[in-house]
Amino acid sequence: MMAYRQVVSLLNNPDTHAAIAYLKKLKAEKIGWRHHRGVSAVGIREHASNFLQAISHLEAAASADDASEPADALVPLSQIAVAIATEEPITGWPLASTAMPERLSSVAEPLRQAVESGRSALSAFRKAVGAERLMQAADLLNSLRSAESLAEWQRRRGIKSQPAKRVAA
Repeated sequence: MMAYRQVVSLLNNPDTHAAIAYLKKLKAEKIGWRHHRGVSAVGIREHASNFLQAISHLEAAASADDASEPADALVPLSQIAVAIATEEPITGWPLASTAMPERLSSVAEPLRQAVESGRSALSAFRKAVGAERLMQAADLLNSLRSAESLAEWQRRRGIKSQPAKRVAA
């Protein structure tokens, strides 16, 4: 009841700064929430950088026809990248039991960190990487499922496909 009277008296007071300061302090004491702006962005910056680097390596491998990856991991990774780019809700990490090769693991780990860090971290990740770059990554991941889709990705990107390497018998 004491807090109620204090709030009413401050609302009637012409000093609005004192009222706002008291209300923020009261909210922090009673609710316990404090918003620290920029914490998510700082915490996710390294993951975003790692993701961009891993995607660049994967693109280079795909451009050189050296990107053969298991399809069972590619589709969920592609879907997660699209969900982050389009701000769709993501419930849990769908690849917990899927074993991945190193190249995909280096793409998946920063995505997993962002997904498991919560909504503000996802937003910071999306801002750091860029929605367009996430969509390009999803397209690449989806295209790595088969030789035909990889060839189509290379055609869209204007990359000449390397002829198949022959081994002398």
